[in-house]
Amino acid sequence: MENISSASSALSGDVRQPHELPPQQPTPSITGLALELVVQIMSELHDMSSLGSLILSHSSFYMAYTFASNRIVGCIIRRQIPPDLLCYAIFVHLAQGYVFGCTTPKGVKRFFHDHDYDFFEDVRWKLFPDEGIVDIRMAGRLSLMHNHVDYFTKRFVEDAKPIAHRRLGLPLESTGPASKDEIFRIQRALYRFQLQCELLRHQFTKPEWVDLRPSVAYGTFDPFAPWVNEQLACIHDFFTRVVSEGFDEVAAHDVEWGFEGVDWREGADLPRGWARGRYNARKDSYLFGGLGFLRKLDQVKTYEERRIILGRPPKPTAQMLGRTMQECGSTRAEWEDWEYIWDRFDIGPENKKSSAESSGWWITNGPDGYGSSPFRIWRVAHEDCWTMDVAGYPDHAPLRRWGYVMWDLPSTIFSTERLLKVVLCGRKHSLLDRFRDQDPERKRAMKRSRRERAALYLKGARGYWAEGDLSRLVWPDSGAQGGN
Repeated sequence: MENISSASSALSGDVRQPHELPPQQPTPSITGLALELVVQIMSELHDMSSLGSLILSHSSFYMAYTFASNRIVGCIIRRQIPPDLLCYAIFVHLAQGYVFGCTTPKGVKRFFHDHDYDFFEDVRWKLFPDEGIVDIRMAGRLSLMHNHVDYFTKRFVEDAKPIAHRRLGLPLESTGPASKDEIFRIQRALYRFQLQCELLRHQFTKPEWVDLRPSVAYGTFDPFAPWVNEQLACIHDFFTRVVSEGFDEVAAHDVEWGFEGVDWREGADLPRGWARGRYNARKDSYLFGGLGFLRKLDQVKTYEERRIILGRPPKPTAQMLGRTMQECGSTRAEWEDWEYIWDRFDIGPENKKSSAESSGWWITNGPDGYGSSPFRIWRVAHEDCWTMDVAGYPDHAPLRRWGYVMWDLPSTIFSTERLLKVVLCGRKHSLLDRFRDQDPERKRAMKRSRRERAALYLKGARGYWAEGDLSRLVWPDSGAQGGN
């Protein structure tokens, strides 16, 4: 048999030596692929940034892109952004580049007059059709914004969901990845947050804000049920924590910020009576930077990096996003007559259906309907006091810490007393936090810190100050660090 095999090898021209590996076949080149196949490969990319890198990597990809750019870009956007979120993404994009601008109350009002959610629900596929002209620049901006949305979706789930399971006594091993409905709620709230940043970042005077507030309520809050607006409040509180991590360090240690008297307590720099909401007017001004800015701030961990991103000491903002939720949520004249109030009582499914239809909300079904976990837990948290229906209610801050209206919870949770105990305990902790922010000793220590830093600033020092340690200060005469 060996002789036959050897003869066969010789006849076939195989003259390899024993143990010699066969020659490797040449790797197929991208230039050998059919154009349609290359287009199909490019259409499977996950975002526009990947498309740009691929186009620059080889001329074949560039040729395929010029051949079918509309098809490729449309497929990428429809794959990257879920259909139910595309109208929100478009809404944010048009607010960014609104031709009349959103720097005056008139401009913001005109934006809400020209656009509404129902309009975008109808046209979202017209902007990214299977065939036809696609706005490439718009696609790039939508893709970039959704990358930020994906980033903070993961951050929020990692930050809040384990706490939710601990608070509710659910096994941590059951935490798992977020469900499709949970991701939708988080990402919808992220887009709504970005929309508010685009519309309200301009500093309006108090009379302008009073005039504008009904339009903001009509355009950004009224189309949604109260528990859906509370999801936006959860995202707002989450971003306040993101800002606080860097802001508090810089405000407590930076020499220039100490000279400017920046307070890092919650409820600081507010008009009388506003501190109850536990918002910091200077800190809140950074929220208007939007998802892109907040992502940069979230990804840096050192004082020096945070100081560069935060820049000079901020000025207190007149209209704060947190206060906007509370103020705009209470502008409807029929506040106590909303039909959802009656769902607190056992009035049957037919009346619930009639209630949803008469309320005028377009978001009363699907993942946020009357049978959903967000509505059921929201009802438990709000049913004992009508005035607490406003989104962002201060006493519910501990509940928003774990995103209580975001998650799909087991039905058994709602048949136990534990949920009510968690709600009541959350209100108690909210009061304790508020007292802690006003602690006299803490206020005295902060004033001492600012006085010492102000004195150093006047001497020319800059940089990082710590009590009893001046080694990281920078002096302009030598440009070196160290105490003088």
